Amino acid sequence: DGSVFPLAEERFRTTAVEASALIRGIAPKFLGRLGPIEETYQSLSAYSKEYPDFQADLDRLLPADFLRAIPFQRLDHLPRYLKAMQIRAERTKLDAVKDRRKAKQVAPYQMELENLENNQPSASSGAKLLIEEYRWMLEEFRVSIFAQELRTPQPISEKRLDRKLEEVRGEIGRAHV
Repeated sequence: DGSVFPLAEERFRTTAVEASALIRGIAPKFLGRLGPIEETYQSLSAYSKEYPDFQADLDRLLPADFLRAIPFQRLDHLPRYLKAMQIRAERTKLDAVKDRRKAKQVAPYQMELENLENNQPSASSGAKLLIEEYRWMLEEFRVSIFAQELRTPQPISEKRLDRKLEEVRGEIGRAHV
C-alpha cells in the first residue's frame, strides 16, 4: 500500500531507495514544465489590458508564489490556461460584447470559488481537496468557453461544475455537523 508503517528497518531502507530513485529525475522534469509557462507568459505581455479581468486572471494563474501554490502536476496545464487568456484577449478586440456574454457564464462559478476559498481555513482536508478540484475544473471551463480549440483533458460543463459544488457543500456540511 506504499505505507512505511509499521516502521521497520527493512521497510525503511526499501522506502528510502524508492524515494531516492523518484527524486533523481525531478529537476529536469520541473525545469521542463517551467519553460513553456515562461514562453506563454512572455507572449501575454502584448495583451495586458484587452479584457477587464485580464490582470485578475493572470494573478490567479501565476501568483507571486505560484511554485508553492500550484500543484506540480498542474504545471503542465498552465501554458494552456495562459494561451486561453491570449485567445480571449484577441477575440475581445474583435467582439467585446460576445466576451462579456461568455464572462457572465463563468462569473457565478468564480464567485462561488472565492466564497469557498474565503471559508477554507475552517474547512476539513476533504473539503479543501474538493475545493481545489473545483478550482481546476473552473479553469478548464474557462478554456472551453473562451478558447474551445485548446480542448480540455476531460469533458467540462456547467452541469459538472454544479455537481462538484454540491459535493463540496456536502463535505463542508458534514464537517460542521
